[in-house]
Amino acid sequence: MVLSLTIIKKIPYTLRTLTLLAILYLIGLSELISSGLASDGKVFLIAFVVLFGLLLHWKLGIAALMVAIATIITIGWLMVNRHITLEEFKGLQSYNARNWISATTAFTFMAGTLLISVTYLLEKLKDQLKMRDQYEMDLLELKNKAEAAKSQFLAKMSHEIRTPLNAIVGMMQLLAGSAMDSVQKGYVAIANLASEVLLSVIENVLDFSQIEAGKLKLQESDFNLTELLQGTVSLLQVEAQRRGLQLVSELDPSLRDTNFIGDAPRLRQVLINLVNNAIKFSNQGRITLSVRLQEELTGKKNIRFEVEDMGIGIDEGRIEQLFQPFTQLDSSQIRKQGGTGLGLAISKAIVEQMEGTIGIASKKGKGSTFWFTVNLREAQASPEAVASPVIAAAVEDRPVAAQETSGTKRILLVEDNEINQMITAAMLEKLGYNTDIRENGQEALNAVKTTSYDLILMDIQMPVMDGLEAARLIRKMPQPINQIPIIALTAYATREDQANCFSAGMNDYLTKPILMEKLQRAILGNLAG
Repeated sequence: MVLSLTIIKKIPYTLRTLTLLAILYLIGLSELISSGLASDGKVFLIAFVVLFGLLLHWKLGIAALMVAIATIITIGWLMVNRHITLEEFKGLQSYNARNWISATTAFTFMAGTLLISVTYLLEKLKDQLKMRDQYEMDLLELKNKAEAAKSQFLAKMSHEIRTPLNAIVGMMQLLAGSAMDSVQKGYVAIANLASEVLLSVIENVLDFSQIEAGKLKLQESDFNLTELLQGTVSLLQVEAQRRGLQLVSELDPSLRDTNFIGDAPRLRQVLINLVNNAIKFSNQGRITLSVRLQEELTGKKNIRFEVEDMGIGIDEGRIEQLFQPFTQLDSSQIRKQGGTGLGLAISKAIVEQMEGTIGIASKKGKGSTFWFTVNLREAQASPEAVASPVIAAAVEDRPVAAQETSGTKRILLVEDNEINQMITAAMLEKLGYNTDIRENGQEALNAVKTTSYDLILMDIQMPVMDGLEAARLIRKMPQPINQIPIIALTAYATREDQANCFSAGMNDYLTKPILMEKLQRAILGNLAG
C-alpha cells in the first residue's frame, strides 16, 4: 500500500487529476450505453467533444469531486422521490427503472464534465483579455518612453545646433556693420538668409514634435489685436518689399484697439506662416492681411483672419494635401522655394487648439486666400494694458542707435562658451555698454556681491551652477541686488524652457541665435523697468 502511494505521488498532479476524471467520465459513458438511450456512435462523438475540452483543463481535482457528489445526490433524489429504499435499489430488477437510473447518472457525469470545460474556456478567455490589457499597457509605456526620448533628443539637438548657429549669425551681424564692398555685403546677406532658413527648420521640427506628442499647450495672456497685426506686418514688410510686393493690413473697426485673452505668440506664428507663404509664392501684386469680427458668442468673439495674395495659386485637387505634415505640392516653383512642409500642419494644430478652423480658397494662376477663425475672450479694458514682449518686439522693429544707450550702464554677461562670450560682448560694446564676463552661475553670484550691475544676461546650461539656480539665488539676495533685471540667453527654445526661466525669477527670455536688434530692444525694455 505504501509503495503504491509512493508511486502515485510521483505521477504529476495534472495527470493524476485527468486520470481520475477520465475514470469517472467512462463510468458515465458505460451507464449511458447500458441505458439504451444512445447508440455507441453518438456516445463516442459526445465523448470526443467533452474529453477534448477536459484535456485542456488541469485544475480538475475539485471539479471531479463535485461531479461525484452530484451523482450521489442524484441517486439520493431518486431514492427519496421515487420511494426506492436502499435494499430495493441494490436488488432492483426492473429493467426500465435500472436504465432510467443509469441514464440519469450518465448525464450527470457528462453535464459536469461539460460544465468544467466551459468554465475552463471562460477562464482562458479572461486570461487572454488580461494579457491583451497588459500588452496595451506595455505598448503605451513604450510609446511614452519613446516620445520622451525623442523630445529629449530634439531638445538636445536644437541646443547643439543653435549654439554654433549663434556664432555664425553673430559674426555675420558684426561683419555686416564693418566696411565692405557690395560683393562682400551680398555674401553676408546670403549667409544670413541661410541661417534664418536653418533656424526656421529647427523651430518647425520642435513644434511638430510637441504636436505629435500631444504637448502643444496654449499660454494665455492679455494682448492688443491692433499691435499684433501691426507687428506682424512690420516684421515681414522688408521681405515683401525686397520681392517687389505690397503688404497691407485691414482691421475691422469694431476690433481696433481691443484687448483679448489668448496665446498671442502662437497666433502671431500662424499669421507669419501664412503671410510668409503668400510672399514666397507671389511674384507681383499685393498681399492683404485682413481681420474681421465674424460672430459674437457667449463670452467670446469669433474672429476671422484672411491672407489674400495674387500668386501662383493651387490646383483644387491638391488643396486637401496642404495641411498634411511634410507635404509639398509637386511643382517646380514650390520645390524651388524649399521648406520642411510643416508650417501649415503646425498652423492647423494651433488653430484647432484655439477652437477654430483653417482653410483655403485658391485658383491656379489667380492667387490664394488662406483663412482661419479663432475664438477669443475680450479682456477687461485697461489703459495700462500692454502687448506681450514678443509683439512689442515686432512693433518696434527699428534699429536703436548706440548713442541712445548710456555708456555708464554696466552689464554682467554669464556665458560659458568662449565664442558666444566674444560675440555677445562685441555686440554689447557696439551698443555702448560696459560688460563683465563670468563663466558660470557661481561666478555670477560672487560678481553681483562686489560690483553694481544694471542688468544680467544669463545663459542657462553652464558648469558648476546653471543659470536657473543662479537666478533663484540672486532673487533671494538683499536689495538692490535682487532687483537687477535678468535676461535669459539660451539655446533651449521650448515653451517649457521659457516658463522655467520666468519661474526662476528671470525678467525676459531670448533664444539663440541672438539678433542684435532683439538684444537692443530687450535690454532697453528691461532697463526702462
